[in-house]
Amino acid sequence: MSAEQMADWYRPLDLLPGDLEHVIGEDSTLDDTVTRILTDTALTPPGWTPRP
Repeated sequence: MSAEQMADWYRPLDLLPGDLEHVIGEDSTLDDTVTRILTDTALTPPGWTPRP
């Protein structure tokens, strides 16, 4: 795939309908990103709390 083809294909914020996808900003810290993923997906282990 060439750079031109990729530029033609790319659409910024081309998210799935129904609020199924969320953009995690580049300014999100690692802890914030992990916390968001765990809570959004309900994959938190029993007794888990996010770091302060």
